[in-house]
Amino acid sequence: MNPAYVSREFSKYFSDLSFGDYIRKLRIEKAIELLGDTSNSLAEIAYLTGFSDQSHFNRIFK
Repeated sequence: MNPAYVSREFSKYFSDLSFGDYIRKLRIEKAIELLGDTSNSLAEIAYLTGFSDQSHFNRIFK
């Protein structure tokens, strides 16, 4: 599937949320879950949730 098509179709059903915002929301929810497990560092949580580095993760998480 073409990403532009998926994004366009997604916005038909979720008018208050773009596809990118939805994916970021899911990643942050997973990060919150992982933060409950203190054995993972922030860098590991950033990696596990698909962020390129910890600083990017920190900016999005705020």
